[in-house]
Amino acid sequence: MNEKMKEVIEESNTTIENEKLISDFMGFEYDPEKDGFKIPSQNSITQELKFHSSWDWLMPVVEKIEGETDATFNIENDNCHIEGPFKLTVNGYTKFESVYKAVVEFIKWYNKTEEL
Repeated sequence: MNEKMKEVIEESNTTIENEKLISDFMGFEYDPEKDGFKIPSQNSITQELKFHSSWDWLMPVVEKIEGETDATFNIENDNCHIEGPFKLTVNGYTKFESVYKAVVEFIKWYNKTEEL
């Protein structure tokens, strides 16, 4: 397997892990009978998580973080800054990429603090 193929596989695995991380944070539950995730706010099932590709999926996560914690997201150009108990600046190739990565890092930090 060449290096480029390994990178693609690693990125795909990371995306899957991140999607599961976000879905857990949002309260989605996996339904094995329907082979999909239950979306609590819509009372529906989806087979595909789209946090990594859709503003419609990602922004409710940002809103939940801001609504339930002291964190504030500031998005400017291709950068996302989180202010509050967890400070972070993410520079991405796109605005969406920086917000997505910031959300993932915030949830990782949040989950660690909840375990304490």
